[in-house]
Amino acid sequence: MAVSASKDAEFYLKRGRLYADKGKLERAAAQYTKAIELYPDDQKAYRLRAEAYRAAGDLDRALADINKAVDLDLYDAQAFMLRGLIYKDRGEIEDYEEEFRVAVLLDGELVNHETHGEEFARILKADEEEEAKWEETFKLPESQIFLKKMAEEALEAHRQGKTKPLN
Repeated sequence: MAVSASKDAEFYLKRGRLYADKGKLERAAAQYTKAIELYPDDQKAYRLRAEAYRAAGDLDRALADINKAVDLDLYDAQAFMLRGLIYKDRGEIEDYEEEFRVAVLLDGELVNHETHGEEFARILKADEEEEAKWEETFKLPESQIFLKKMAEEALEAHRQGKTKPLN
């Protein structure tokens, strides 16, 4: 039964892609919805419908679908990239950058596209600047005192058996 539903769902996914390619986004979304009804665990159908909703400007529905897609497959870099782009469209830049980082970690090939390559370079530079600030902060005398105190407390907790060793 599941194999048949999956094959039928694939038919609707293909039709949806054809409509999307022609800019008929509502029809595309309707086809993806039929695919989801037949095979509700198809991550790709949610991702494709999210793309159609985003292209149509329906960011709330796009975000709901892409969240479902990510829930179904935590390793789909394209889903994280799309979720990031939806966040960017919504003006949620920090969330966009975080999703972009995850997408790049999952699939570095995503940065081959010129725009994504520029975004990656910008985000990487911001990360390096943030890391440099932390390194400077840790060099401050008050930070050294704080870190030493934390290390002493952790050692004492270990001696008292309040912590378990890492395997």
